[in-house]
Amino acid sequence: MFSLKHSDHRPFVIAHRGASAHAPENTLSAFGLAIDQGADAIELDVRLSHDNELVVIHDPTLRRTTSGKGRVRNYTVSELKLLDAGSWFDQSFIGERIPTLSEIFQLVDGRVGINIELKSVTGKKDAERLVQRSHEIIRRYHAEEYVLLCSFQHSLVKLARQLDSRVATGVIYDPLRHRGSLPSKLAGNAGAAVFISDLRYLRRRMISDAKRHGIILSAYTINTERNLRRCISLGVGGLITNTPSTILRALTVPETSP
Repeated sequence: MFSLKHSDHRPFVIAHRGASAHAPENTLSAFGLAIDQGADAIELDVRLSHDNELVVIHDPTLRRTTSGKGRVRNYTVSELKLLDAGSWFDQSFIGERIPTLSEIFQLVDGRVGINIELKSVTGKKDAERLVQRSHEIIRRYHAEEYVLLCSFQHSLVKLARQLDSRVATGVIYDPLRHRGSLPSKLAGNAGAAVFISDLRYLRRRMISDAKRHGIILSAYTINTERNLRRCISLGVGGLITNTPSTILRALTVPETSP
């Protein structure tokens, strides 16, 4: 099962939407670069297209990261594939396309873990489609052992766990909806093994609660050595970062006393 316990006894480095500081987020270029930089896993976002395929894109709309406009859900995969998903970041990435989840598995080929964030949906049917399609693709590539399914929408996490308990799951902490709730409650309600939070919202009592109940902690977005050292002091197991090469390099340098 997907684990954030690294054999070198260091935190697990997860590339946030790929190496997204150096390539357009959620693209094959960003994920390939993250693998080349030595990331232990990649993190990505999945949504349903109009024809109920899984595409990798963060926002519900296209404008910020593609040449298109409107909602992702209103376009088929074929239509989405016509859009440019790279030139917004840099002209050297002109022609980059929105990848499908299947393309990600083909690229990774078991080399690194895959942290899949199921983006929030409205309605029971879409929730079931999103989770079922995710599991279908995971099974197709025999990836049950190296995938983590997570979401801010904890009902999706619970459904994912019910459909296939072989795939690890995690809940993402929302400071507005979940304020005051401890990891053991949120993860327990969804049957999840991992608790994910923005580092800014992690509190000592949350960390103590997670450790007491055997819940693995993962934090985002860890892009500086200062935040890295804080994560290490807190006992965070997973570091979600836009700059995997920087964080990996910092992990190899011993901390010096002032």
